[in-house]
Amino acid sequence: MPETTPPSPATTEEIQETAHVQQTAVQHLVAQEATLEESAIGKMSAGDVQCSETAIGLLRARSATLNDSIVSMLAARQAFSDESITAVLVAARQVEAPRVETKILLAREVRGNVTALLDTPTALLAGAAAGAVFGLLAWLLRRR
Repeated sequence: MPETTPPSPATTEEIQETAHVQQTAVQHLVAQEATLEESAIGKMSAGDVQCSETAIGLLRARSATLNDSIVSMLAARQAFSDESITAVLVAARQVEAPRVETKILLAREVRGNVTALLDTPTALLAGAAAGAVFGLLAWLLRRR
């Protein structure tokens, strides 16, 4: 029988002080500190979270340590991993992992090898180019 200490059935406004989730599926979790092992979480807000072999849909945290875990969308001040970070979207001040695999990476500081479709400098360049094109089109259409 897996050891599980799930959060109490709290409303989304109630914040758990600590949560240890092991081999469990949770739809929505809010905690100051959380340790997740071999679990699946739909949506999570946490101060500090440590994940091991866990899948998370949406993770918002002050600090996230991901080991052998997958996150769809990650928003954090700091994101760390001993192995790799795999996500669709990573938005963080600091990302540190040997390998970061994501579609969209928005980070101030990155340490590790990055594979991203869209990173911060590319996003800024694409936004500036789109703004210039739309501005030029608006100016040309007004001249008629």
